[in-house]
Amino acid sequence: MTTKLLPPAVILTLILASPIAPRAQAPDVTDAVPLSVEVTISRYQGDESVSSRPYVLAVTAGVGQSGLELNDRVPVPVGQATTGPDGVPRPVSFNYETLSTQISCFARTRGDGRFEVSVQVHESSVGGDRTTADASLMSYPAVFRSFDSDNTLVLRDGQTRQYVAAADPVSGATIRVDVTLTVLD
Repeated sequence: MTTKLLPPAVILTLILASPIAPRAQAPDVTDAVPLSVEVTISRYQGDESVSSRPYVLAVTAGVGQSGLELNDRVPVPVGQATTGPDGVPRPVSFNYETLSTQISCFARTRGDGRFEVSVQVHESSVGGDRTTADASLMSYPAVFRSFDSDNTLVLRDGQTRQYVAAADPVSGATIRVDVTLTVLD
């Protein structure tokens, strides 16, 4: 079998004569509005606030999605506890579990100064809210929690709206998600 090579002039002609695909058009940003969307995840035990964590995302209405993801790998004790040289019980070993908060947000202009804001929240935790990496403060055996919510709100500049309040089936704590919209123009 023989291979025949094309002369460079023919290759150049084929390249120049071939249709070029049109470039993808960038979104029209003339109607884009810069926003600040604050998502606050709060936990209450009865009427008492146990924790409140605000997350702020910069979102451009009508252009794209904004998101964040925070991950921690925490030690979870496994095995039978032994007593250390100081007389304090210690677990034999640890497994590491990933705990995370993930928030994504999309917004678009509705007209009349209103914005349609879509928010998705995923949060996982172990043994309640941890404020320290000290594994001895964790309940044993560990309780793993997961919370997911998804909603679309219609908000005006400066408006805050609570879109979910749900009771944790184990602890009875109430989880609340508030969204505040601020127009940055």
